[in-house]
Amino acid sequence: LQHAIFAPHEGLNSNGKSVYYDTGGTTYNTNSANDKPIRACLVAGLYPNVVQLKYPKQKPGMPNKPLAYTRPEDDRVAIHPSGVNFSEKAFPSPFLVYYEKVETTNVFLRDTTMVDIFPLLFFGNNVTIENGAIHLDAWLHVACDDKTAALLRELKAELDKLLQQKIDNPTMDLNKGSQHVVKAIVTLLKDDHMMQEKSFAQHTRGGGSDKDWLHQDDAELHKREPRGR
Repeated sequence: LQHAIFAPHEGLNSNGKSVYYDTGGTTYNTNSANDKPIRACLVAGLYPNVVQLKYPKQKPGMPNKPLAYTRPEDDRVAIHPSGVNFSEKAFPSPFLVYYEKVETTNVFLRDTTMVDIFPLLFFGNNVTIENGAIHLDAWLHVACDDKTAALLRELKAELDKLLQQKIDNPTMDLNKGSQHVVKAIVTLLKDDHMMQEKSFAQHTRGGGSDKDWLHQDDAELHKREPRGR
């Protein structure tokens, strides 16, 4: 979008409201101060372009920058030096989505954005429940009780049904009859940290497997959230 196109329309209308605001109305600005739905939309559009971050033990005095591994392949990659997340040392969530993967001197990721667990569960492919955990595409495993897991699976099914209805009928008004599904999902996206510390990712090396608990034991993780791109 070019600023010059919208410049003539800037300012306030006769009621003192922004012209931009009126083009969408209050309904479209309900979550204007919440970036979690935006990150969820990126997951919906970019999945399965996901990497998991791990923090290896370093020698005293050495920087503890995270290492990135693709999922589910478990290939080690790196954030491109031109990306704004390249200099980040810690992330509140151990997952990033990316737009592009390129190989030069290394395999680099471009346009990365940190995302949480719930968007992955809602917009990933196959979700199953087994042994007190939700399993996504055989690589992400979120520990929770069976009742909670079943509710999340049913909510995902309702979301899938709603999206299909919207695709079949683009003029469908999501605020009529289905607003409760959208509100429930947005609420869960805001409270994603409740399950963050209960999750772990399983990956396979050399025919065996090991489980790495995703941890947030460094206070630096909560200082600030990395930006997108």
